[in-house]
Amino acid sequence: MANFAVIENNILTDLIIADSLEIAKSLTGKKCIEYDPENDYVFIGSTYDGTQFIPPIPFKGWTFNKVTKAFEPPRPMPSDSDAYDWDNDIEDWKLVSE
Repeated sequence: MANFAVIENNILTDLIIADSLEIAKSLTGKKCIEYDPENDYVFIGSTYDGTQFIPPIPFKGWTFNKVTKAFEPPRPMPSDSDAYDWDNDIEDWKLVSE
């Protein structure tokens, strides 16, 4: 048994388990990509770019780092001892009030 991502228009629409790629394709009638749940970051709504799965963007302006497989903000979070949250309305870090 193997894990397969079902792809439509480069978007991951379903995850299935099947004995082979051929069976996965015949069951779904769609493009299927085998993935490793231990190493591939996959979930419904991810985009398949031909080499890896990219999750939906969490916030406007963030970019996906293909090496770390994580989204990065347009500006780094301040590195002082205060707590910050990303504010999508102002597209910047906002101090969390206590």
